[in-house]
Amino acid sequence: MYEHGNSDIINTDQKLYECFKTWTLYKPDLYKYCLPHVNIVNSKCLELKNKHIYTEFYTESPVDIIFEDPSSLFWVHPLINSVIFKNAKITYTWKECCEKFYEFVKNSEGHIISKHDSLFLINEKSILTSILKFSMFHRSQIPEILKQLTCFLGKSNTLLTLCHNLSFTHLNIDPSLLKFLEEIISNNNNLTPYINPYVCI
Repeated sequence: MYEHGNSDIINTDQKLYECFKTWTLYKPDLYKYCLPHVNIVNSKCLELKNKHIYTEFYTESPVDIIFEDPSSLFWVHPLINSVIFKNAKITYTWKECCEKFYEFVKNSEGHIISKHDSLFLINEKSILTSILKFSMFHRSQIPEILKQLTCFLGKSNTLLTLCHNLSFTHLNIDPSLLKFLEEIISNNNNLTPYINPYVCI
């Protein structure tokens, strides 16, 4: 159907000719040709469109908000909680997770060995090798490793409490929109549905 050497030119067949009344179409003009075949519906259209958008819409959660929020709580893999966090608590804030992991890396009691500058080697005799399926890591990788060893449980802050200076003087924000955004942040993120049996970076 496309003209050889020019994919913007479409040579129509008999059925398309009967529809568009032309044997040759310029692809960017398709909207103009299709518009007469569109039936305009009443205000029900917006309601149906919103309904379908809501059921089909998917977006990644803005995970940075989750990690920046001091009220976010994380479950830590039991082995990590035992060896690294010394079972201090059951849940931790992200800041606590990072601080405890950094502290453990500095004083790991033989589990982790400093190899060179910011490079660290995991002792092959360490119990951590059963969950950390890599032998070496860089200091800057610690947050990424922790993201695989933790599970986001939830947060008590909302967008409005986090951004208390947020104001919309020029428009009225529907509370259901904020609720929708909160649900995306809390439920539709890649931190909750699955916990890796081991970490491999």
